[in-house]
Amino acid sequence: MPNEVIGGTRKIAIKALTSQTIYDIIKQRSEQAKIDTVRPHDLRRTFVTQLLEAGVDINTARQLVGHADIQTTARYNCRELKTQQKAVKRLMS
Repeated sequence: MPNEVIGGTRKIAIKALTSQTIYDIIKQRSEQAKIDTVRPHDLRRTFVTQLLEAGVDINTARQLVGHADIQTTARYNCRELKTQQKAVKRLMS
């Protein structure tokens, strides 16, 4: 992602965040919230799970997270068994 410059009379350079910077931000915020350490990958997994819970099909979720293989996306599915049973019930009705 190229750097962008935005602003009116005062220019602000916007640079892409490095993966280490993102990790550091998430680590700091999880410590401030007094919760177990959260990794960037946890956020990805949560994003996929929430998409699936909202009824987004798995292929669309795959595209949104940039997976080449749909099986990778399927491994991110952290929905509870109860949610999966509801889905089967809906299909059978």
